[in-house]
Amino acid sequence: MGERTPSGVQLCHAEVLMTPIRKILVPVDFSAGSTDAFEYALALATRFEARLEVLHVWEPSPNIPNSRLAWIDSEPAAFWEQVHTELTARLDDFVRQHAGLQAASITQRVEAGYVAHSILAAVDHEHYDMVVMGTHGRTGLSHFLLGSIAERVVRLAPCPVLTVRSPEKKAKLREKSEPKPAQA
Repeated sequence: MGERTPSGVQLCHAEVLMTPIRKILVPVDFSAGSTDAFEYALALATRFEARLEVLHVWEPSPNIPNSRLAWIDSEPAAFWEQVHTELTARLDDFVRQHAGLQAASITQRVEAGYVAHSILAAVDHEHYDMVVMGTHGRTGLSHFLLGSIAERVVRLAPCPVLTVRSPEKKAKLREKSEPKPAQA
């Protein structure tokens, strides 16, 4: 039987079962929000001695099929190879800049596809224990038109998802919650 609080409420002691966190995915889009998410993920990976994997998804235009993307006088595959090479270099720089000496132990990859779908496919195929991702905090019309990648991942991922709000959105929320000075 559990203990009682001074007011007589029965307390129940239950053991919380938590899946060990051994493998963390952090999708990045190079925004301030994804930088914060990366730093959270790095801290969690260090704390739990987990592997950290960084994913950047390049989403081609929905109006132009991938088979039609090409440099002038080249094949579509050459275009993707160039984009992949440039994004891989940018991702390498991002990880080195924000992880310092820990960068060598972080796995990175660049993919092309729909962002939410690619993240969820990676989670399913690679069996991540957690996803840590930034959120832009869109609301209203922009949320309706653009949707929320983070929201889709939270709803559909089979593992826990930690979302990290963008610094700009945090600042706006802080401003709204601070009391206004009284005017004389």
